[in-house]
Amino acid sequence: MRKLLVISLLFLMTAMVACKGGDSEAPGESPAPLEPEAPKGFSMDSPPIETEQEVKLKRIVEVPDEISEKWVAIKLEVTKKESGDKEEYEIKIGEEITVKGTDLKIKVAAFLPNFTMGEGVMTSIDAKPENPAAHLIISEVGNEIWDGIIFAQFPDTHTFDHEKYRVKLSDYIAAKGSGIVKEPETKEEGNGE
Repeated sequence: MRKLLVISLLFLMTAMVACKGGDSEAPGESPAPLEPEAPKGFSMDSPPIETEQEVKLKRIVEVPDEISEKWVAIKLEVTKKESGDKEEYEIKIGEEITVKGTDLKIKVAAFLPNFTMGEGVMTSIDAKPENPAAHLIISEVGNEIWDGIIFAQFPDTHTFDHEKYRVKLSDYIAAKGSGIVKEPETKEEGNGE
């Protein structure tokens, strides 16, 4: 029995050494290059990962007619970062303006008075200005440089980031007879306004 156990152990040790795979290449040969492995959950045949810009292009902005017809324009405040000079522009929804003294063009693609997003669609819950946002398309020297949403209540969220200019949604204008009543703007006490 002891002989059988020793023989079994020797056989097992020999098998383990062989499986370890010692040097099988002939002297002077380098190992075959390894095929690149795809990350877990992907295959080499998977479609390429999309860039942030490609994902943005797939987002859809839909504003139901019964909401969009209640709003006619927005006001944007454009600040020149270097000088701090501010200029306010009233822009009708669907129209484009050129910022004075620049090659910057801003189109107001949509106004979403009560912004919400789900399933890749950005829309407005209703016509009440509770979370006002504007979909802007901005170009410079004829090239589109930004397509996104800015928020009145959160001017630092999803902001248009440009080296020279800052764009802020400062106000929104309801259509006459729309029934929309906005709360009056309140000025902060002690700021001289």
